[in-house]
Amino acid sequence: CNNLVFSEPIVDACFTRDCQCILTCSTDECLRLFDKATGELLEEYKGHKSGDFRIECCLDSKDSQIFCGSSDGKIYKWQLVDSSQISTLIHSVGKAVVNSLCSHPTRKHIMSACGNNVKLWTAEEDYGQDD
Repeated sequence: CNNLVFSEPIVDACFTRDCQCILTCSTDECLRLFDKATGELLEEYKGHKSGDFRIECCLDSKDSQIFCGSSDGKIYKWQLVDSSQISTLIHSVGKAVVNSLCSHPTRKHIMSACGNNVKLWTAEEDYGQDD
């Protein structure tokens, strides 16, 4: 059992698809990517807002992009390798919190929950493919 210790409380954690890395989301409004075997910090991702809320994060089906909910009603999206912020998706206008996210295991689909509604986000390149 490897034990990673943090200075801020962790509100969410997940493995990359290849199970070589761990992505964490903490209350200091920072996501961190760690090497599972060594515990080495590989990258940090900043920009989302968490406030006092439990905010989830996830990776896309190819482990190339990271998504994180936010207390400002948006979903933030970064490149995994260079931590550059790609875009934000507006789930809800106002003060609703996007607190839950999950990704499809094989397609570029993200599902988010905010307030009393759920949205499914799909990438154009997946349209028209067979199930």
